[in-house]
Amino acid sequence: MKQFSQLFSTLETSNKTNDKISALVHYFSTATEEDKLWLIALFTGKRPKRPVKTNFLKLWAMEISEIPEWLFLESYASVGDLGETIALLLPPSENSIDQSLSVWMKEIIALHDKTDEEKKEFVTHAWNNLDTQERLIFNKLIGGSFRIGVSHKLLVNALSKYSGIDENALMHAIIGKWKVEETQFSELINGENINTDASKLYPFCLAYPLENELEKLGEVKDWQIEYKWDGIRGQIIKRNEEIFIWSRGEELVTEQFPELVENIKKISGNFVLDGEILAIKEGQVLNFNDLQERLNRKNVSKKMMEELTNYLPNKKYAIHWKLDSTKYSYIDFKGYEAGKKPSGISGKPRLFYDRNKPFTRKVKFFDTYKSDKEITIPTYYVIPKSEGKIIENLKRNQIKFKELQSDSLITVESYKIVDFKTVKNPYEGHYLHFDTQVSSELKTKKFSK
Repeated sequence: MKQFSQLFSTLETSNKTNDKISALVHYFSTATEEDKLWLIALFTGKRPKRPVKTNFLKLWAMEISEIPEWLFLESYASVGDLGETIALLLPPSENSIDQSLSVWMKEIIALHDKTDEEKKEFVTHAWNNLDTQERLIFNKLIGGSFRIGVSHKLLVNALSKYSGIDENALMHAIIGKWKVEETQFSELINGENINTDASKLYPFCLAYPLENELEKLGEVKDWQIEYKWDGIRGQIIKRNEEIFIWSRGEELVTEQFPELVENIKKISGNFVLDGEILAIKEGQVLNFNDLQERLNRKNVSKKMMEELTNYLPNKKYAIHWKLDSTKYSYIDFKGYEAGKKPSGISGKPRLFYDRNKPFTRKVKFFDTYKSDKEITIPTYYVIPKSEGKIIENLKRNQIKFKELQSDSLITVESYKIVDFKTVKNPYEGHYLHFDTQVSSELKTKKFSK
């Protein structure tokens, strides 16, 4: 873990690409085959499922640190990361373990079949034998939240410098489906493990910063410019009459876009399309937020498909929801009986959870919301000519609008804010408003051309 910890520290603290590449090349040159394989897996999002609930990690850390829950939560709020909070709150380690990354990963994966007590013994033993930086990495690995600011391109660049293998070949080799347990490092980077199933995607054609000055690129006529659309980067694959839609995060989102699947079925042959997925109505690109609602859904209803491309005038749409307290189900809540015992620091009574007194209770689970505020989409909006910034944004986003050809009297529904509430404490320096109340009235106003 120490070798991986040093690499992690360099990558997290350096903002120079060359330094990061050098650190990765050094790791590939000195680490074991298994450790190199696990690094690629972790850096490409192939981390194993979380074997320990994060709430248990919190409870065990509170017990060892002998701090009350309110102080832990205050610390968590200040730090912003659970793994780092625990690493900072734990007392200094008493011993040291120098196990390789691959050994740690095997032991972490093996925890899935262990009891809660066995998991606790493993975690607390690790905490007592790792320094703060190693604990941070361990917490992220065991909590299933390991991420690092290293792009696939940077990783492949380092692998290419280490191995001498072409970057495109390496990208194609490490992307997609493969398992650490069934793969050898040399086989992986040499492309011997490339998945040949029909869903296999290609490296995404992404834009990267220019490495040379603009003047060195040659004539403008020799280049093709692509518009930067605000959508979801995707790759549509059709092979052997099967259709797959991948997101940039290498997640299959085929079921979220059934209308795309139907259209792709009409095109003959095998092919791969790499581009931006957009929601379009009447030739105009809709808001990204509307498109994003499709993600993380197992099924997309016919109503949702219609609403995405048919926001119609004079039709009501919900804009605010509240919890429906009349509808709920019951779920099992597992915990430990709370008690008091003398603190090892102050000698005063402190809260602790008795691991010898587990309990399971049925609790109500409220997960149904109902709309409590709706709006009716107007036939059109009238924007005064003085609102230049709004007009510029409409043009920039290619939203259709018409300019008045002459001074006009138009009857409009005019809104104004009559009341609102403000939070007592600022959030990131801002006092947020809520429960805004508006009034409206019909009036005839003069608008200049």
